[in-house]
Amino acid sequence: MANYPQFTIYSQIQDVNEMYGEIVSWGNRLTSELEIRDEEVRNQPAIKVEVVTTVTEIGRPQAGDVAFSSGESKFKGYTGSTWVDFH
Repeated sequence: MANYPQFTIYSQIQDVNEMYGEIVSWGNRLTSELEIRDEEVRNQPAIKVEVVTTVTEIGRPQAGDVAFSSGESKFKGYTGSTWVDFH
């Protein structure tokens, strides 16, 4: 669950200027949190390729799976029935 910034208790805010200040502060905290999360997403690798000694180690491959066979030094793709080498 997201941990977004919370407002203070409304009953403690005495006038419009305090409410405006609280809203601006909350908006700044939210913007900062979202920018941090955006940066984390941008820095993630586009795809994670499974590294195995042999592709037979992968118990239940699905069509479209990609793996790197370190034993053969090859990237392989699963067609749904067999592993094929990428060329």
